[in-house]
Amino acid sequence: SKRGRQEDVDQKDENTKAASRPSKRVKSTTGAAHNSASQPSLSACTRCLGRHPHDVANCAATVLWDKSTPVRCDWNKQKRLVNPSGTVLCSDWQRRQGCKISSHPARHECSGCGSTEHGAQSCQLAENPDSQLAL
Repeated sequence: SKRGRQEDVDQKDENTKAASRPSKRVKSTTGAAHNSASQPSLSACTRCLGRHPHDVANCAATVLWDKSTPVRCDWNKQKRLVNPSGTVLCSDWQRRQGCKISSHPARHECSGCGSTEHGAQSCQLAENPDSQLAL
């Protein structure tokens, strides 16, 4: 029947779409059990600078991953990362690749230490990616 053929076409379209969709990233909670030399480490959290699996968008830590150094930045009401002066920091600057936009240099500040030379991923206070291998 015409309806049956259309349902088959619709199902094939859905299967094609599903196959082309990127798979959802699943957070690992097993730490070193899944780490290997070929698997990149987790990015450092912009608040606690830890690389352990946790909800980095809502990190409520009061100290860095080292459990002794107070966190430097906080979340504002809009869930944006702000420095101690209340300036919203550039989220791209905190990433590995940094930010290429030069129109907001005051927002290019490391959330961990305040340096304008690097972001959170390159901060010396960030958890060493290799430390996850020792867990």
